[in-house]
Amino acid sequence: KKLVAGMPEGFNPLVQSALTLPRYDEAGPRHLVAATHMAVDQFGADFEKYQIRLNTELEQNKRQFPWETFARPLEGMIDVLDRAWGAVNFMRDANRLSPEVDREYHKLLPLVLQLSLVVAQSDDVFAALRRLSEDDSLSEAQRRLVLRYMRDAWHSGIGIEASEPSRKFLVRQHNLARAASEYATNIAADERQEVWLATSLEDVEDMPRFVLLAAAIAARRAGHENATIGRGPWSFTATPVLVEAVLRYCRDAEVRRQAYLARARRGMSSENDQIAEQIVRMRRGWALDVGHGSFADMAFTQRMSTERQTYAFLESLQNASLPAAHAELQELQAFAKENGVQGDLMAWDVDFWRERLRDHRGVLSLDQPHTRLTVPRVVETLFGIAQRLFGLDISEQKSDKPLWHENVRMYHVIDVTSRVPIGAFTLDLYRAPRKRRPGFWTEVALRYSEELGSHGLPRRPVVHIVGDVEPARGQRKVARMSLGQVQSLFRAFGDALQELLTEQEEGLMAGSRGLELDAVGFPGHFLELWALDRETLQGMGLSPEDAEAAAATRRFHSGARISEEVRLALTDLELHARYTPGGDETSADVAERIAGQSVARALGAEENTLSHFSASFASGFAAGYYADL
Repeated sequence: KKLVAGMPEGFNPLVQSALTLPRYDEAGPRHLVAATHMAVDQFGADFEKYQIRLNTELEQNKRQFPWETFARPLEGMIDVLDRAWGAVNFMRDANRLSPEVDREYHKLLPLVLQLSLVVAQSDDVFAALRRLSEDDSLSEAQRRLVLRYMRDAWHSGIGIEASEPSRKFLVRQHNLARAASEYATNIAADERQEVWLATSLEDVEDMPRFVLLAAAIAARRAGHENATIGRGPWSFTATPVLVEAVLRYCRDAEVRRQAYLARARRGMSSENDQIAEQIVRMRRGWALDVGHGSFADMAFTQRMSTERQTYAFLESLQNASLPAAHAELQELQAFAKENGVQGDLMAWDVDFWRERLRDHRGVLSLDQPHTRLTVPRVVETLFGIAQRLFGLDISEQKSDKPLWHENVRMYHVIDVTSRVPIGAFTLDLYRAPRKRRPGFWTEVALRYSEELGSHGLPRRPVVHIVGDVEPARGQRKVARMSLGQVQSLFRAFGDALQELLTEQEEGLMAGSRGLELDAVGFPGHFLELWALDRETLQGMGLSPEDAEAAAATRRFHSGARISEEVRLALTDLELHARYTPGGDETSADVAERIAGQSVARALGAEENTLSHFSASFASGFAAGYYADL
């Protein structure tokens, strides 16, 4: 009530028409909470009427159930909720507002998740789906949609008819959502803890500028009001970006040790390892209740690959990467010894000496901005690749009035040959304190829909692409990018193209909707391959020698990187496929066993994976980490 007080009745800049982007520049904290409640309330009222219509149609039409009666209203209802919740997430991630909003967001999240259960557990919806499943005239997309919704309904307990088992099922689902939220909150709390306060410029002289900026901002938030990027102090918290910077660039081994342990022990102070065990146990009970042998067995009904194929894939990667990882560790040990290190490398020394070896070998850094990789050149090259591969003409929409921030640009996409509009995207590339979520990522603002368009034309998609590039400063007129940022931008653009290029007539299956989890990331991965291509890099202005050095970054010590990803993927899969709670092994035993088999470990290594494995325990992608490899 406090957040929505004083707002005009029925008005919210985040809840616009189905054809209009939210007015982010007019939104404040109170609008985020109100937008969610408005969308939830509208969905509830509309869904009640929708069920009545389905029931009536089922009674009146005993032979063939009309597809339009089922799909069209449902698409409209889901779209209202998607647009509102998407706007809330985007505002929270790209336009940080207040800690109060974060607290309210975590309260609202279970409410929004509950709505998916409302649809999946509706007897009227399931009856309509069963009738439609018998209709031979449905298109392939319509059949896939029906099967997907029937599967979701079954997984949501639609087949549990007795009242007491049904009640226990719902309680477990509620507890699962609450545990996942608590798990994520605990990690975030630990990541805010300070690991190191650097006060001397000499201590941070090797740090990339973007790291110093983040550390100076953290210092100001911690009470050092006069902290600057050039004079400090710099507060290095346990966030992944800052911890990794300490491990790679800090010359003080003791500080590196503290940073390593802070990263390894995230979530442990709040007993996240026990919460993870509870989550695994509840997920297994969920799967058994709906007729599956394990949670992975249930999850793989929504994948392209099978569980068996995935294990074989991960084991082949393990067999290829582990010997290379051991050889790389030995190489680092020898290199460190040549440079005066006595004794074996500790776990917190490995990244530091890998960075020194990379520099010694002349392999370009993924982190340091390159003088030739300016934003205009990189973006121009990216758009050129999009035109060459997909026949797209991308042009900026000029406007006297800025969007929600002066650095945001809007681009229209049309087909080069037909000149037919395809969609639009915004580009918000530059790092800013207002951004809560780091890195490069996308958020869909409007999805492609033939039903929700106007004047006989479909609604074209609009996607937000958000980046993390340091703005130009001083006499430098253009911003520079690092190789890692170029890769990330290409991948985010590929994710955006998946929404922009869809031609799926069924709105509930357009873009990434309805795709199997292990297929969703393919466009992003595909376009990312072009980022370190020699021809691409030379097109951005790199010399042939620099382009070759940049291309080598993909190969440099790739064994350690791949083996670590395999470790996480196998841990995620094993806990949800073969692990039995209460058996001879604990979940921690499973994680430790896999770590011993999958990675080359230096002395002092601590994994504690269960306490901070958000991808497995605080997301909807459990038993799916492999899909990102």
